Amino acid sequence: VLLNEQILSIASTPIKIVAVCGSLRKKSCNTACLKYAQTNLPPNVTFEILSIADIPLFNQDLEDSNVKTREANGPKSVAIFKQKIRESDAIFFGICEYNLGVSGVLKNALDWASRRPYCLKDKPATCIGAAGGSGSMNAQLDLRKWSIELGIDIMNNPLVMIKAFEKDIFNWNRDNDKEPELISVKWQQRIVTQVRLLRDYALKKKYAKLVFNEISAAKVLIIGRNQDIMDKVLEGMAKQNFAAKGVVTDDAVLKELKENEYDVLMFGGGVESESLEKINKYIEENKINIKSFTGNKDDMNGNILKIRELSQK
Repeated sequence: VLLNEQILSIASTPIKIVAVCGSLRKKSCNTACLKYAQTNLPPNVTFEILSIADIPLFNQDLEDSNVKTREANGPKSVAIFKQKIRESDAIFFGICEYNLGVSGVLKNALDWASRRPYCLKDKPATCIGAAGGSGSMNAQLDLRKWSIELGIDIMNNPLVMIKAFEKDIFNWNRDNDKEPELISVKWQQRIVTQVRLLRDYALKKKYAKLVFNEISAAKVLIIGRNQDIMDKVLEGMAKQNFAAKGVVTDDAVLKELKENEYDVLMFGGGVESESLEKINKYIEENKINIKSFTGNKDDMNGNILKIRELSQK
């Protein structure tokens, strides 16, 4: 039932896409493409265009050495940019091309975004581009190359490379300040399709993660005598996707074993031998299918490996 509820929740929640343009220019063709996408969205999508205009040149001297306070004490524009990415489900890049490569302002923004605490790791993304010559092919290749290092999960296909200066693509004019509009029906449709495909890609990743977690999550019951240590252990278990619960009394353990099913029972190092015998005897007498072991508070990685080993037997 819980899994079905989670699936329905994912299906009914709009995919949150943030868009980043590599150009700061008012008359940017790539901004025009992003604005067209923003006003012609497929169902179940929100689309916010982020500004990178106020992000300073990357300088490690502007960073707090403490990762936990780095964003709070660093440039405000960087903190906002990273938080918007972190809260999103996917990124839509509009890539302009300068001198056969990506723009300096986009590279600078990604350099800031790459710093801890991370916001780009495993983030679904796609890119489109409008430029002269190849239509931003070289710049898009730059982004794809960096995505390997940044951990961005960028879609391989389809490619959208618009030759911006060809006839009837944009209605822009060099001689006035009017912002260009994308007027090519072909490219309008391709951009809407790209948003839809990114939405579906992000949805598939959400569903896959949910199912993987449901299949792989070990249900762990932990008994210990120190609540502070217990809280730290439970925090570590949660990071490993274990469905863990901690108790501090023998009676609470017996109650959990009677009312719920667990894969593994981990005894804390401070649990007395009498308690070990009492609980193990209860498991044996009631034919409870659970594996147990005594954990080590100083070796969390060892405990995790042991839980994975026992839960798969």
